[in-house]
Amino acid sequence: DRHAARVCKADKAKLCTAKPGASDSRALAAPSVADADGVPACLQNHLKDLSGDCYENQVVQARIELAGVDGSFTLSSACSDEVHAGQDEIEGEEENTVCPIEGASEGSHRRQVQCLMEATVRGDTRMTHPCTEALYHQAELSASDFQIKYGLPSMCGAEARRLCYREAEPLGEETAMRTVGWVSPYNHTFEGSARMLECLVDKRRSIRSKPASAAACKKEVNLLAQMQADDWQASPTVTVCQTDVAEHCSHVEHGSGRVHACLASHLHSDQLSHACLMAELKQQRRGMEEFSLNPALVKACPKAFVKKACPFHDDRDGELVSCLRESVHSPTPPPPDCAAALNSLAAVQLSDYRLQPAVVRSCSRDIQALCGAVNKSLVLDGPVPQAGHVASMGSVLHCLSSHHAQLTSTVCQRAVVHVESEWIDTLLSEAPSSSSPG
Repeated sequence: DRHAARVCKADKAKLCTAKPGASDSRALAAPSVADADGVPACLQNHLKDLSGDCYENQVVQARIELAGVDGSFTLSSACSDEVHAGQDEIEGEEENTVCPIEGASEGSHRRQVQCLMEATVRGDTRMTHPCTEALYHQAELSASDFQIKYGLPSMCGAEARRLCYREAEPLGEETAMRTVGWVSPYNHTFEGSARMLECLVDKRRSIRSKPASAAACKKEVNLLAQMQADDWQASPTVTVCQTDVAEHCSHVEHGSGRVHACLASHLHSDQLSHACLMAELKQQRRGMEEFSLNPALVKACPKAFVKKACPFHDDRDGELVSCLRESVHSPTPPPPDCAAALNSLAAVQLSDYRLQPAVVRSCSRDIQALCGAVNKSLVLDGPVPQAGHVASMGSVLHCLSSHHAQLTSTVCQRAVVHVESEWIDTLLSEAPSSSSPG
């Protein structure tokens, strides 16, 4: 690409002249920045640091690559087994191909990428490690900038105007809201783009289902939210945790929500930076509100069981998660791995009222009236239970339970009774391994 070579010459010399170190090897997803194939990967991983003309060139290139498997050298080579049927499969056994090619249109190519990402999120065992790594890299790249997240500038233009105008404003109205999606050649657009992406994820339930462009926007944003839950680096907000991850979770393999779980285990230890702590709390709340945004549950609880156990519960506001939690004590309990994941989730929820969707939704007035002094002093709400120890409620939950008779909202009363029931269940399940007497 002669134009790229010209406009990015100085950026290449500044950012991409040395071979990547150990910390860069995964992010580059390329042999070496000294190789021709490694330079574009290096530049795209430094988008926020690029000069104006180079930034614009690389964003356009990234959008082409993110449009489908065939447009990306990394994806096409890493995911060949997942998208191309082998000889045996061509003869009639196609079950080993995760996402077979449907056609040559741009839409079919994008559906194939969506299919691969969905397979990664649900833990499909047919996904190979190279393909999963390449998809994580693509998600991280596209999640950092609204301008290059495939389809969002065109699909979500109207919804961004309606829901996220303030977040888009730093981009400049013309740049942020143009549905064609061409980017501004100025570096300051990067941070504004990240804020707009996060706004769309936060307000994803308010994205309309009609017209078709809005429905496509909704699907793309929901998939982005799932990838953010699965891989901490796919979120523009959770990138504030880079130092915290290096210090506390460097031993943890990325993907499947494992780094998020590691960070969550340090939420109440005074070890995380404030920015990381609040970002991870936000991510944990999403996983308590929606089953699809809780990787541990998605991978441990079979889809067939979820449909059978909770056929009439929507995956929002904690309804489906709460139903699954109650199924642990039903005549047809969940599989062991699913039950273990649900028990772990309940113990974490007890540590902080903000991880209890029903309490947050129905008890705000009572918390202010009865527990205001406790709530005002909080950054987080109580210790996370450790394995082998009896769980304790967070301070606000304990306050609500202690003032049960004074609660003014019957909906809040029911929510607190549910919390008390969960607490007792956790006590009983942990009592045999507890060192506490009795």
